Amino acid sequence: MEKTLIDELCVDRDWRFSELEFCKKVPKFYTTTLFTQNIDKYWRMCIPIIYAHWEGFIVSAYQQLISYLNKENLKYSQVKQFLVILSNKHRFEYLKGNPTKEQKKRFLDEYVQEELCGIIMPPMLISAKSNLNYKRFVDILGEFNIVPTLRHDRNKAIIEKLVTYRNKIAHGENSVVVGEIDVNAMIECIMEMIDLTINDIEQYVINKPYML
Repeated sequence: MEKTLIDELCVDRDWRFSELEFCKKVPKFYTTTLFTQNIDKYWRMCIPIIYAHWEGFIVSAYQQLISYLNKENLKYSQVKQFLVILSNKHRFEYLKGNPTKEQKKRFLDEYVQEELCGIIMPPMLISAKSNLNYKRFVDILGEFNIVPTLRHDRNKAIIEKLVTYRNKIAHGENSVVVGEIDVNAMIECIMEMIDLTINDIEQYVINKPYML
């Protein structure tokens, strides 16, 4: 039996949750003096791991949603304007600045062809753009006309903290102080956001809010 989009997202979630839970448990397995004396370094090392699962899941999930929509054989005349805009997002690059006649023709040719054959969007339209902070997350939702809820918003501060810490560590700053409480809070936050994302996409597939 072929796996559904939600099945695939749940499989992706499960292995990520397993690794995130393991991060919390590691100090219980290693109780040597050397490890406990350097526990602060361990907690700091968890930050890039947590961020990787945050960005990795969100970007992959919405890329998979695009792949799902591609299989629906949708026409411009059937869908709402926001989906037409998303499907042409990469083509708008042709019209930037002072486009040539050839660039304008390319845009129109591809636009008409897609209307005739059905919407096919490159999944790579969705990316973190280097930093998946809360604003970028909301921007991704906006591409699909999904409105964040209070449950999303309440995690904003922790996501911003995670991204800030991750960037400082990535740029070689060793002054970042991270403790067990920080790591546990970030893991719980990201796990909740992943669950919310699966629910958002499930409702999207069921309710088809992109259809006219």
